[in-house]
Amino acid sequence: MKVDEITTFSTFKDNQEFPGIGLYHEPRSFMELKERLEHVLGEPVKAWENHDRPINKVGILTGAGNHTALIQYAKNQDCDAYITGEQTLYSVQYSKFAGIHLFVGSHTFTEIFGLENLVIRMKEIYPDVKMVQIQEEHIESY
Repeated sequence: MKVDEITTFSTFKDNQEFPGIGLYHEPRSFMELKERLEHVLGEPVKAWENHDRPINKVGILTGAGNHTALIQYAKNQDCDAYITGEQTLYSVQYSKFAGIHLFVGSHTFTEIFGLENLVIRMKEIYPDVKMVQIQEEHIESY
C-alpha cells in the first residue's frame, strides 16, 4: 500500500501498542486506497467509508489492531483512515462515530510484510539457513 512518508513506526512500549502513521503527498480517495490494499494483500478488504475528505494520513496497526483506543489514537493524530487486520462491532461503530475510514484486511496477510522483512534480515546473518515461505490460504477473507 506504500505511503510516501512514515512519520511514526508502530510501537509496543510499556505494555501498550501504538499504530504507525504514514503520509501520502498526493491525497488518495477511499476507493483508491481500498483497491490498492486489495491488490497488495491479494484478498478482499472490508472497508467503511466514514467521511468525504481525501485521505492524506493513515494509521496502521497490522494483525489485531481492532481496539477502539487504537482508532482513537489514529484519529487524535489527524489520520483520515485506519488500517488493521481484524475488526469488532465496536471498532466499526467507533470509527463511524470518530469520522475515520476503517480498512480491514486479514490478521495474517496484514502482518506478512513484517515477516518478510525479518526473513531478509535473518538471511543476512545466517546465509546458509534455508528460508521457506509457507503458502497460506486466505481463510479470513469473506
